Amino acid sequence: MVEVLGTFRVNKINFWSANVQYMVLFLRDRLVFVKVGGQFADQAISSGAIVGGALGGIVGGIIGAKIGEKLDKTKGEKKVLETAANINRFSEMSVDELVRLDKANYELPYNNISKIEIQQSSMGANGPRTGTLSIQGAKKEKFDIAPNQDYNFCAETIKTLLADKSFN
Repeated sequence: MVEVLGTFRVNKINFWSANVQYMVLFLRDRLVFVKVGGQFADQAISSGAIVGGALGGIVGGIIGAKIGEKLDKTKGEKKVLETAANINRFSEMSVDELVRLDKANYELPYNNISKIEIQQSSMGANGPRTGTLSIQGAKKEKFDIAPNQDYNFCAETIKTLLADKSFN
């Protein structure tokens, strides 16, 4: 049973293989990265232009934008509910159980982190994002913070739990 002190979703961008979406669980003494999605986990977000293009033309664009807004809102609400359900489910497991859920899952003790940096940005090479998260441990890892999350919450979580290692 773990006490989750904070969490948000990040996307590990892999150039040679599929991207992985993680829920980062902030515990008292470590980060636990739990895979919650794959390559296209956030691709449907901001879909108005795609739907508009499919419908074609100016009229299609207007209709598509309205449909896309509705889809975005619905998908955003669904992500919030999925996140809450995952936090409840993950809180009932031990760290070992969490890591064993998927071969992509792993833990990173805070004492193995030398530096952590968070920066706000709205667009990356792979589409919309909230910002970036860089963690320097045994190796440097960089993540996109998944879209439709509150950047200030993400930054505050890091500053509160890893104050001695973080900077913007």
